[in-house]
Amino acid sequence: MKNKFFKYPAKPVSAKIICIGGAAGILNGLLGTGGGLLIILALGAVFPEHDAKDDFVTAMAAMLPLSLLNAIKGSSFAVGNALYLIPAAIGGIVGAVIAGKLKSRSLRLILAAITAVAGINMIVR
Repeated sequence: MKNKFFKYPAKPVSAKIICIGGAAGILNGLLGTGGGLLIILALGAVFPEHDAKDDFVTAMAAMLPLSLLNAIKGSSFAVGNALYLIPAAIGGIVGAVIAGKLKSRSLRLILAAITAVAGINMIVR
């Protein structure tokens, strides 16, 4: 069923969606990162008809509460760390505006490049 607020017809919640969400939550809770990337990759595989931008937005929306919980539960979270929140929020808004103007392929390439650099950095260190 299509409605005026969503681009795609409503789909029933499936075991795949539940597994994707659960795996993303576990990954994010375990490592503090990675859940959003898992969501982007999994949604692209499960719903190939969706625009990649929609998968990015879904991942961001799902990761926000998990990221906040990870920040709160972290024993080393201090007032100094909180100073990153305002610039991060501003950067998030700017990034969302830029992402809205980019093609899906460009977003995929940016994510792939950042992921590759992060992976290489983790191996080298």
